Amino acid sequence: MVNWILNNRGGDVPFGETQAAIWMVLGQPIPPQYAEWDNMLSVAVAAEAAQHGDYIPDVMMSERSLLNHVCHAMRDRH
Repeated sequence: MVNWILNNRGGDVPFGETQAAIWMVLGQPIPPQYAEWDNMLSVAVAAEAAQHGDYIPDVMMSERSLLNHVCHAMRDRH
């Protein structure tokens, strides 16, 4: 499910909500200092990922998605 989130979240989901969704699908608590990331968007991403538990990314798509993820994360930090 983490692979699905990283490869399919799209550019509209900010870093924080992506991270919160990953914590959710892993069954880990969201640290209190990041409580604002626990919102409807992150819950929706986690719920969608749960529908794709057997997702295996295409290697080429995975590389593009990783680059896209890094670019968005850098943008979100500035």
